[in-house]
Amino acid sequence: MKPKPLSFGVLCLVMAIVPAQAEFLTNFLSLLKGPSATEGIAIPRPISGSGAERVESPAPPESLTEVELPAAGENEPVAGKALSSKSETLQSEHSIPGWDGRRLNILGIDRTDFPDILVLMQVKDHQGLPALQVDLDGFQLTEDEAPQPVFDVGPCTPARYPGEPLSLVLLVDTSGSMQKFIDRVQASIYRFTQKLRDDDQLALVGFCNQPVLITPLTSNKKKMLKGIYRLNPRGFTALYDSLYMGVENLSSCGGRKAIILLTDGKDDDGTGAQLSRTPLNNAIMAAQRSHIPVFTIGLGEEISQSTLEKIADETGGEYLFAPNGADLDDLYSEIASELGRGDEGYYRLTYRATESHKDGSDRTIIIRYEDATAIATYPAPKKLWPF
Repeated sequence: MKPKPLSFGVLCLVMAIVPAQAEFLTNFLSLLKGPSATEGIAIPRPISGSGAERVESPAPPESLTEVELPAAGENEPVAGKALSSKSETLQSEHSIPGWDGRRLNILGIDRTDFPDILVLMQVKDHQGLPALQVDLDGFQLTEDEAPQPVFDVGPCTPARYPGEPLSLVLLVDTSGSMQKFIDRVQASIYRFTQKLRDDDQLALVGFCNQPVLITPLTSNKKKMLKGIYRLNPRGFTALYDSLYMGVENLSSCGGRKAIILLTDGKDDDGTGAQLSRTPLNNAIMAAQRSHIPVFTIGLGEEISQSTLEKIADETGGEYLFAPNGADLDDLYSEIASELGRGDEGYYRLTYRATESHKDGSDRTIIIRYEDATAIATYPAPKKLWPF
């Protein structure tokens, strides 16, 4: 008996079902391979001007204002953030909020257990120090403007939770005058590298008569350690050339990046004249174009404070002062905390999304704590089954 031809309606139904099933089969087979290392983890996409990210750098100004040094005897040197009468003015002029100007930062969002969402955040007190204690009832959270129930907040170590990896360049003065500090510098830098996550990258540049890339960008901590102990002080100080080299090494990197510059002097060829071929303003503008904040550490009494403050202020970094090498551990720890690699002031917040559909849409969350606000977006998971 001859089989009956398929009706037109049946043919249409088959044509509609087969492609959908094929797509489902592809997705199902990919699941059998096992989850990737980052499955379920969403890197937050902060919204400009929200306080959750550094805003875009404006075009460099035609004239750059020098920061005035305090009159002799006005302030005794102490380790930490240097005070300047013009630092706030410079900050507003260039519209770059310093890393220490934000009290609440969203570092990562984990949607593995969606609709339960875990948010990794950094919280500071009104003095800009890590908040050692927070109040669960003080947090308010909205997702796409709808209030969400926050049911847990607790301290955590960032290295154990999702977040964007860092790319860093350490610029270390290796001029002859650094000989008396070098042992403490090496020990402090080593301890700093131990705070980094396994997926963070770090490069090391030593600079004296010219900058030298000692360790290219690497996540291998053994290579970092080997480079640290190759620092050998001699010669003069090509500071601006080293800053430019640091920017070049990071300019092609994605994600979060920063430069940490340590010096005990100023750009000098031994006669008081500038040694670097790169003008200071050009090095600063290169960092601005690549959106790289520069943290500067002035070590000892022979530094050019105005220069180091200018570099930090105009790139969105921070200037710190160490009267002697004994203070370096604390200053590098403070920078690690600013970059999300410290030991205190980090919390994980868990809430349940009231919109629980796995539709793949971007969700905007706003977290408020006291007078601080942070904003970020994450993509909701997308359901694989096509029907």
